[in-house]
Amino acid sequence: MILVVDDAEDIRGLFGVWLKKDYEVKFAVTGAEALALADTEPLPDLILLDIELSDMDG
Repeated sequence: MILVVDDAEDIRGLFGVWLKKDYEVKFAVTGAEALALADTEPLPDLILLDIELSDMDG
């Protein structure tokens, strides 16, 4: 499973188009949402992360 974390809707949409054909993909808009999804089964195999989110960075 791939977790895509980005607060920009267009970026999430692009990754969705590219990845959903071949992979299970989950999306998060905020850092808090990403942390919750990252700790939920199935655990992500890969996290694509925007490092400048509105609620946290890094």
